[in-house]
Amino acid sequence: MLELTQWWQSLPLADRPWIVFGKGPTFARRHEHDLRRFHSLGLNHVVQELHVDVAHAIDIDVVADCAEDLLRNCRWLVMPRHPHVSFRATERRLEDFFDDYPVLRRLSEQGRLVWYNLSSSEPVDGSPRITARYFSAEAAIDLLGTLGVRRIQSLGIDGGRGYSSEFDTSRTMLANGHSTFNGQFAEIDRIAAQHGLDYQPLVEPLRVFCGTDESQRVATRVLEHSIRQHASEPVNFEPMYDLQIPLPKHPQNRPRTGFSFYRFAIPQLCGYRGRALYLDADMLVFGDLAELWQVPFEEAQVLCTHQSHIPADWRDHKTHFRPGRQLSVMMLDCERLDWDVGENVRGLDSGRYTYEQL
Repeated sequence: MLELTQWWQSLPLADRPWIVFGKGPTFARRHEHDLRRFHSLGLNHVVQELHVDVAHAIDIDVVADCAEDLLRNCRWLVMPRHPHVSFRATERRLEDFFDDYPVLRRLSEQGRLVWYNLSSSEPVDGSPRITARYFSAEAAIDLLGTLGVRRIQSLGIDGGRGYSSEFDTSRTMLANGHSTFNGQFAEIDRIAAQHGLDYQPLVEPLRVFCGTDESQRVATRVLEHSIRQHASEPVNFEPMYDLQIPLPKHPQNRPRTGFSFYRFAIPQLCGYRGRALYLDADMLVFGDLAELWQVPFEEAQVLCTHQSHIPADWRDHKTHFRPGRQLSVMMLDCERLDWDVGENVRGLDSGRYTYEQL
């Protein structure tokens, strides 16, 4: 077996970016892209469908499922020194599984088996410790970042609950107990920031931010369900709970809800890149949100609806309807919005604009 950093130092790899393949729905779109410009890392069962430079797995069960594919479809297999068994950490070391899974011994003898320390077990032999809080994609990106890679893209690392149709999901779909794949996004963003990575998906998910609070958790989950039920593209749905943002000094400028100012944080949360949709929690979606990603901004930086007349059903509740721009649904061009929540609040405090103007 080869230790991670020693293996890396011995590699004669060209200076190309890396791509990390997962099993999510966008994996099926790999034929739309020229993948020859990348070094490649495939997570778990990806090696069954695609030849990759590196196959990566945390759980030993993947080795059982993919034994022949590992010999045929990857140059190296990279795993924790203490692999997981049925999604749980174990005290057994990788070499302790050689008799159970002869493919591991064969890869080791060929100089194709690489090990590292995973954060779920005590580290051994001074090798770097790699983090994975929810899913193996986090470990793969942290691993590459630790080795000094700075440009990473991904395909098939998607939110929601789905896999690409090319994979058998009857046994492995979210078998680690998580309800969706969404938890990995915040961890990946943290890891990318820690290593200074230029990381982005090859096919950007629809980024949807929901302004909400603890009293609206049920409404938020219903909204997410209504979105995913109709969306034709992967969705990264991000409920915004308890963001740490400054408040204006003057009471008349305080946000009308606890999350009113959260929308101003969205461009920064997106790294000032791509489109994002803001929704209040009390929305429901009955169509494909992907259509909104096709609406041209032209000269605008924000898209919303405008309603000047009180709807008939609201005439008995006029005080609850404000004519004009309806800002509970907003499409944002994050690349052209230099919003900073702190600066927005300072503008209120200095009198540059009123709450209503903001």
